[in-house]
Amino acid sequence: MTTATIPAPTVTPLSLAAAYTGHTMTPLALGAAFIAYRNAHGISQQELARRLKMTAGTLHHLESLVRDLTPDLQAHLEAGRLTFKEARSIADIHDYDRQ
Repeated sequence: MTTATIPAPTVTPLSLAAAYTGHTMTPLALGAAFIAYRNAHGISQQELARRLKMTAGTLHHLESLVRDLTPDLQAHLEAGRLTFKEARSIADIHDYDRQ
């Protein structure tokens, strides 16, 4: 899996959906792209999920990797030492010391 990013001027719901379905971005990069897009356009997770034809829960899990996972665990995820499923479960623990 690559760590590609989508250049800011070309970020559209279609390019985000393509990155998600084509697995061209890491889960952490996708989460960051979703957050950036939602902030730039002032839309909710539910609205972006609808536009991308994905569940709001999946979008929430991807964004939580950026918002809630410790930097050390983010590095483990990026290096492949932690799976997406493991990382999203750990991100649900909001106490960094317990993570």
